[in-house]
Amino acid sequence: MSEKNRHFKRVIIYARHHHSNRTVMTSIKKLIKFFNEIQMPVFLEASTSLRFDLDIPALDHHTFDKKHDLLIVIGGDGSLLSAARLASENGLPVIGV
Repeated sequence: MSEKNRHFKRVIIYARHHHSNRTVMTSIKKLIKFFNEIQMPVFLEASTSLRFDLDIPALDHHTFDKKHDLLIVIGGDGSLLSAARLASENGLPVIGV
């Protein structure tokens, strides 16, 4: 699918768990790899980037684009609820993993 035909132009990953949680880190790395393979720009949400030592850019929620961004949440109910608050402030769709 060409970039022109995509509804989403960027993916933003959100997770609250500390980096010592291997399952969360593994999921983040798999998502990053997948989106890199399909050439979709992928970012960490700003507070997530402080918790995980990964070499990808971060975005503050003030720079989210409700027309072209997708927020992917990795974690449990608390993470999903926290991300839902962020997403609702910015009009973003959310997918939970």
